[in-house]
Amino acid sequence: MNRLSSQPVAAGINAESYRAVLALGRHMGYAFVGFGEAKQFERFVILRHDVDVDLGYAGQMAAIETDMGARSTYFIMLHNPLYNPWSGSGRRLLGQLVAGGHAIGLHFEPRFHQPVPLSGIEQIVERVEEEAALLATLVGAPVDLVSFHQPVPQLLNVRLPSSRCRSTYEPEFTESIRYIADSGGRWRQESIQQLLSAGTTHRIQFLSHPVLWLAGNQSTLQERLAAAVAARQARVPEELADAVNDPERGMVLFEHE
Repeated sequence: MNRLSSQPVAAGINAESYRAVLALGRHMGYAFVGFGEAKQFERFVILRHDVDVDLGYAGQMAAIETDMGARSTYFIMLHNPLYNPWSGSGRRLLGQLVAGGHAIGLHFEPRFHQPVPLSGIEQIVERVEEEAALLATLVGAPVDLVSFHQPVPQLLNVRLPSSRCRSTYEPEFTESIRYIADSGGRWRQESIQQLLSAGTTHRIQFLSHPVLWLAGNQSTLQERLAAAVAARQARVPEELADAVNDPERGMVLFEHE
């Protein structure tokens, strides 16, 4: 088994560096844009964020982007064990992202539908469209993009047979432009900083995972994700109190420090 958990997170993936990435790109003449508006620019970076661990990091990243004049798309899971987009805090945060000019996409997890496998791409698309419609209702804004969590080969470099959703992995976004990702806390080739500094690639899709940049400066992927989980757990008592206590009737069912 390939234990990426014990490997060091690549240098330059941290909170301080993310703002510097945006500043570098702007200095080099890149526009940071969403998927639908990229064609308006000669030099652009499509910012894509797969939110795998905690919505709070998405909010922090969006605040940096808004301050730097960048727009991006946040891809949200509906079945994540660590965050609930349907909670009061989750819905408010997604609303803040939309109000800040960012787009919301669906981060679809095929394995959620196991042990009954999705046997073909048409069946996958059916589930994608159902979840996208739910997410659009929640955020009150269109959801017409999907990114796949741990995608299977049949979902890569294909245009989905869907009238509702386009995939971030279709050829227009992965072959016609340069695709770069921080998956697993490492770069496959050069880093985003090196790519922007060179300035020779005019069209880029940059996938980042907010938790990797904002959870802390721990050395390994395991340590950084563990810090994110601990921070999430620390907020649970307050959220539980908000959910079960009834201040209007003076009922306290759970007390927290």
